[in-house]
Amino acid sequence: MNIVIEALGWIGSALLVASILQTRMRRLRILSLIACGLLTWYNAIIGVWPMIAVNATIGLINAYFLVQGPRQDRRAARQQRLEHRRAVPSEERNSLPGGQ
Repeated sequence: MNIVIEALGWIGSALLVASILQTRMRRLRILSLIACGLLTWYNAIIGVWPMIAVNATIGLINAYFLVQGPRQDRRAARQQRLEHRRAVPSEERNSLPGGQ
């Protein structure tokens, strides 16, 4: 087999292992997404269809959560601010710096 194709598979595998070792979820998802892309190409070249399906699916899941993560973080922060405003009486809010 061509050495470039073999290297593609090894690099994808190494990135997948490296992604699992990450402690930050965003970095894990980015590395895993890249690894899944490389492994999908590698498996497509050698014709291993079950692994193509698995890696493509994992890649799509990672892409989804990379897009949704910041949206959910903003939504949670907005909800926290609203709950704080409800919990603090308006007189106290007016006495806070900035009148929030």
